[in-house]
Amino acid sequence: MTARRESSARESAEHLGTEHTQLDVTDAESIERAAAALGERYGQIDVLVNNAGISIGGSNADDVKRTIAVNLIGAMAVTGAFRPILSKHASIVMVSSGLGELSCLSPARRREFEDPKLSRNRLVDLMQQFVKNVENGTPRSQGLVVFRLQCLEGRAQCLYAHPRPRARGYGRPR
Repeated sequence: MTARRESSARESAEHLGTEHTQLDVTDAESIERAAAALGERYGQIDVLVNNAGISIGGSNADDVKRTIAVNLIGAMAVTGAFRPILSKHASIVMVSSGLGELSCLSPARRREFEDPKLSRNRLVDLMQQFVKNVENGTPRSQGLVVFRLQCLEGRAQCLYAHPRPRARGYGRPR
């Protein structure tokens, strides 16, 4: 069990009768410490569940950046840091919400996100483009129709949890 705050991790772990480790998905040092601690404690792990996520009630560029930092970049960073300690047949579970549906996108943009050849770098580029569009007040001009920030929050999670993650190198280690 992990959580951004040590006290939250401890309380949740006690409630579930398990162990805990502090992990803030927006802090590279915290991610590395958690991966090292779990590697030391268990050697390898069989399941990694990325469940961190936020929903900020605004729609300015700072809110969008913070949401992407937790829901997309954080999940990618945790997955990357934990890959060395995943067992050969480990599973990676990406938790998302119904807000991650691609229905908030224009048909053309939706096709781009559904493309099985969508790379990690291109995904990050698209999110950075979205931030720039929000800063300029023009998300609709790029086919990124967002009715509220929660839709974007889900989008970042959904994009990383695309149904074909192994095809793009996100799944089990080789």
